[in-house]
Amino acid sequence: METREKRNKTLKHAWKIVIDTREQCPYNFEYMSIGSGKSRRDVEILTVAHKLKCGDYSIEGFEDRIAIERKSPSDLYSTLSRGRERFIRELALLNQLEFAAVIVESEWAQLLTDPPDRSRLNPVSVDGMILAFMIRFPKVHWVFRPGRFASSKTVYKILSRFWEDNSSEQ
Repeated sequence: METREKRNKTLKHAWKIVIDTREQCPYNFEYMSIGSGKSRRDVEILTVAHKLKCGDYSIEGFEDRIAIERKSPSDLYSTLSRGRERFIRELALLNQLEFAAVIVESEWAQLLTDPPDRSRLNPVSVDGMILAFMIRFPKVHWVFRPGRFASSKTVYKILSRFWEDNSSEQ
């Protein structure tokens, strides 16, 4: 009985999240749910690995329209110090899409007050670079979330909303 109830409450999507094959620490999208209270339903999220032109996450069939780049705090600091030119090229590609985002697994204030160990990059410089990127690449949204789970849930919600708003066009 409980198994059938669980099955009835689980929603299986008609779309798949594409995870870039180069993503070093991909989200597994387990334990996602939608709604609240009695209308809350678990979501079975299907994923597929493909090489993406830009970003780490997209929707199968919409890879040329939406992408999300994931950054942990240490990855962001490293990227902004040693990989800045490559990252700027990535942002330029993301900026050509209908919707793009960089999701950072940290709140902005924490990112600037508690930089990763061993980072020699000044947090004031990180703040300035992010603000400059927001101006130079206005179609790339910067989203800060408190940790990995909140970030993965936000990636799912963004992709889900894009799918809902655009799936009838396919």
